[in-house]
Amino acid sequence: MALPFASVPKRIAVIGAGVIGLSTALYLNTELRLDGIPCSIEVFAEHRPPLTTSDGAAGLWEPIFIDGTPVDQQMSWGRETYQWLRYLRVQKDAGEMGVTQYSGYNLFHQPVEDPPWKDVVTGFRHATDDELKEVQAPVRHGWYFVNMSCQGNRYCSWLLKRCKEQGITFHEQKINSLSELAGRCDVVVNCSGIGAHKLVGDNDIVPIKGQAMKVAAPWIKHFTVVMGADYVSYILPCTDFVVLGGTVDSGRWDTDIEPEVSRKILENACKINRSIENAPVFGECSGLRPYRKTGVRLERALVLLDSSQRPLEVVHNYGHGGSGITFHWGCARYAASLTRKALGLPDSCGHDDDLLYKTMSVPLVSSSSKL
Repeated sequence: MALPFASVPKRIAVIGAGVIGLSTALYLNTELRLDGIPCSIEVFAEHRPPLTTSDGAAGLWEPIFIDGTPVDQQMSWGRETYQWLRYLRVQKDAGEMGVTQYSGYNLFHQPVEDPPWKDVVTGFRHATDDELKEVQAPVRHGWYFVNMSCQGNRYCSWLLKRCKEQGITFHEQKINSLSELAGRCDVVVNCSGIGAHKLVGDNDIVPIKGQAMKVAAPWIKHFTVVMGADYVSYILPCTDFVVLGGTVDSGRWDTDIEPEVSRKILENACKINRSIENAPVFGECSGLRPYRKTGVRLERALVLLDSSQRPLEVVHNYGHGGSGITFHWGCARYAASLTRKALGLPDSCGHDDDLLYKTMSVPLVSSSSKL
């Protein structure tokens, strides 16, 4: 049921157009529309799909590089996102989104404790001795489970399309200071990812560089991740290709593709599955995961720009490490709740994923009419 509010639209600026920024903008717009609250949402970003870090993600659901975030928050955001992806995988545009479900393995050189998310995924169990022997790498322990996957470039393009169709405006503009948005909006939602290091002076943000390869290997139907003492190696099937990785280079700000790293990635992948040796390579990518030492920053803040301006309401939603896709929908929902508080609005009437999806699937404008 729509809530009775004045017809003056609430002005919201979202910084960032990766999976966090796009999903937050779309969720906010859809929820406010369902509650009968007029709003105007503008997204400001130097890059948007297909040029964001999120576009390079294989998109396998799993919390990684997120150790500073309390486990209960990880489970809340992660579970909501997992259920959202499970819902999307059976919708008519699941192929366009690159959302699907795979089974596979996480393998380890030494026994480890079960993850806190084992009850979120489907069919979690320990790998058998016979399964461990199938891998050439010296693994001694593992987990088997059914997981969700969301190919980054397809999903981000789908989010961008949906945002445009809902009338959300995009500006290809890098925001260097929050003061640039003063007077242009009622609240800023900061989804700047690695850019928060400079934008808000957050020294807890540290890049974790990742390099990966894309190969044509349609016979690969299961994911495999091997966690070594000082490396991670993975084979992740996606809708259009199979992703091989990876690297964990903390503190590196460059995104250079290094041939020697690619050679090592392929070598490690062949230890997992020898058939990869014959797979044609048709792409390589690298990106900076926005790791935050103190965990995801998802909170409301009142920012004093200078003495001549009134404080700016800001909702921060950044620092997701390697878990942007894993947490995006749960974080979008929570960011929307914080944004409503910043705007002086009551809590949402409450809408399930089915209603949200059906509402955002009805275009209000042509997707090409908004820049």
